Amino acid sequence: MSKKRVVLFVLAGVVFFIALLIKQLPANLVLAHAANQSRLFIPVQVSGTLWQGQAANIIINAGGMQFPLGEVKWELSAFSLLTGSLALNIDAQNGDQKISGFIDLGFDQSIEAEDLKMAVDATLFKSFLPMPINYQGFVELDLQRFSAANLASKTPEITELSGNLLVKDLAINFGAAIELGTYGVRLALAENQPEGDTLIALKITDIDAKVAVDGDVQLLAGKKDYYVDIKLKPKDGASPMITQTLGQFYKKQADGFFKVVLGKPL
Repeated sequence: MSKKRVVLFVLAGVVFFIALLIKQLPANLVLAHAANQSRLFIPVQVSGTLWQGQAANIIINAGGMQFPLGEVKWELSAFSLLTGSLALNIDAQNGDQKISGFIDLGFDQSIEAEDLKMAVDATLFKSFLPMPINYQGFVELDLQRFSAANLASKTPEITELSGNLLVKDLAINFGAAIELGTYGVRLALAENQPEGDTLIALKITDIDAKVAVDGDVQLLAGKKDYYVDIKLKPKDGASPMITQTLGQFYKKQADGFFKVVLGKPL
């Protein structure tokens, strides 16, 4: 056997051995190292391999808050690593809270998500949506498409957004909890985008609600600013406090609706 063939056989053996090691790479070692380096999450009771594994819980650290994902299962694409991204299918459940779908994290600080479904407590969004109202409820998100770039910057650029929100059992607090019911929200990017930020358009409809709603909401993702331009009309059976509270701040229109405007057009 020639020296060239010997070298080729040795190289092939080394490559096969390395591939075998990577294939069997324990998930607990990888996640523990990543957690220590980033300080962004805490893995609990991890098993399986890097490519297909599970954890009893993964706790996300973000903005001084902790967000437990609960039991997490994942499948990671090895091919995606060669193309400069981290593509995985995730399935996480923590009681009524659920997250599942496809996520692709690019090494260039980008993200893409497809058919991503989330069910979480609405209070989770209080730090992201600084509305001047105390509220509670449960949110179910069905995100068909989502893409964003420059995730490490203060103003990430959202390039694609298409999805629906179902806000269930929404209630606001004006000294006492006032039930409003269930509402649907259509999520999309606004047609005219400002320079250096992303403008999100929300179309709100009442589904099984105490208050009829008609109108739109705009959100600036980077500045966390908002503009609300909606009409509200309490239905039969709604708390009298809703009409009283709306009447204190807004004029009742001829059609029975109260026009509510918060913030300035974005």
